[in-house]
Amino acid sequence: MRVRVRAYKVSGEVAAPPSKSVTQRAYALALLHKGQTVITGAGVSNDDIAAQGIIKKLGAKISISKNGLITITGSKNIKAKKINAGESGLSLRMFTPIACLSEGEIKIIGKGSLKTRPVDFFDNILPLLGIKTKTNEGKLPIIVQGPLQPKSITVDGS
Repeated sequence: MRVRVRAYKVSGEVAAPPSKSVTQRAYALALLHKGQTVITGAGVSNDDIAAQGIIKKLGAKISISKNGLITITGSKNIKAKKINAGESGLSLRMFTPIACLSEGEIKIIGKGSLKTRPVDFFDNILPLLGIKTKTNEGKLPIIVQGPLQPKSITVDGS
């Protein structure tokens, strides 16, 4: 069998799907930013939606335009009593310390498999920074109360 291969030029554009972890990190940064942040190409996964809900609860204002631009006005005035990380482990790990910037008590919940994951590392680390914590035997929900006190500590990063 003979096959003849001829050169052919392929062209066009392909949009890469948005990264949910990058989107969640952008939301966290926007929450902590004093001014407005505009995010383009944000993801719309369940984890991204959970992160959006968290930053709203933590005081951010969000507006979404028809063309998908997300404008976030951050807030350092955290008044939430409860936040829901959904099934997002990244949101849980990232937004729990941010919630600790508040003096008030905040309950952090999740759903699905996130409720079975260990969170006892928060019980070990956050008290070193002046945070009161309470977990359900090392699982969610976790209740935190700050404010976080800046200190030099050592954390196992493995």
